[in-house]
Order: sequence, then C-alpha cells, then structure tokens
Amino acid sequence: MKRLVILAILVCGVFSANTFAQKNFKWLGSDGWIIGSSYEQLFNNYNLTVITGTVYDEDTVTPMTTMGRGIRIIVKDQNGTLIPVHLGPYWYIIHQDMNLSIGDEVEVHGARFSLNGKDTYAAYYILMASKNRELLLRDQDGFPLWEGWRSGTVRSCE
Repeated sequence: MKRLVILAILVCGVFSANTFAQKNFKWLGSDGWIIGSSYEQLFNNYNLTVITGTVYDEDTVTPMTTMGRGIRIIVKDQNGTLIPVHLGPYWYIIHQDMNLSIGDEVEVHGARFSLNGKDTYAAYYILMASKNRELLLRDQDGFPLWEGWRSGTVRSCE
C-alpha cells in the first residue's frame, strides 16, 4: 500500500511538472527581431539608401540585449568606408540560398539608422549581379520576411 501511495505521488508530480512546463514555455520565433520591437522600430521606409561595394567581413551580431543573434556583413564602399549592414536573425539568414562571401560585389538597399551612437544599416534586399542573385529580406512596406505572417493574412479554412 505504501508503494502504491509513493507511486501515485510520483506520477502526479511528473504530470504537474509537465503541465507547468507547458504553460511557461517560450515560443520559438524572431528573438526580438519582430515588428514592434525597439530594434525594428528603427527601420524607416522613408530613409532607404543604396550602398555599393564589396563584402569586407561577415559575422554574427546581437544589436540589442533583448535580441537573439543575427547576421551582419561589413561592406567596404568605393571610398574605403566600412559600413555595417544587418541582414536579419541568424536562424533565418543561414537558411537562405545566397552564399555571400568576403570579396563579393554587392548592392545593398537598406535603411540607415543610429544604433548605440553608430550609423548602421538594415538591409531591405541585397543584389549580387556577379552571381545573378538577389536576397529579399523585407516586403515593400519594410515588413521582415522572417515574420512569415501578420494580422490580416490569416484566413479561415472553411
């Protein structure tokens, strides 16, 4: 009888812990790269610019402490200026069929903003004419494509 009571307590404990864990889970998602976040509010469709140059470096970046890591390239323009360009969240960019490499000639269309007192660019799209490739990162309204869906795009399946 004692064993049965102990077994019942253990089973109840496992199910309660499992239920608690399910209620307090973290959605996998954009890790702070979402519309409405402090970072995304810096993206301004009215401040778009074009940068041409070569990819000088590529690395990961965490623009703000509340964000997950993303991919950044450094573009060296015709004047030798090094320009940081944020592409998007790491998990999204690594699954794109782009293959940017150091030394590639690129044309970056993006929005310029100040982040931590430094000029930074968020890419809208990147054109690599030599490889006949284009990496589209945002739609015409500046909405990040890694968001996948937004209000008004979900339809009933009736």
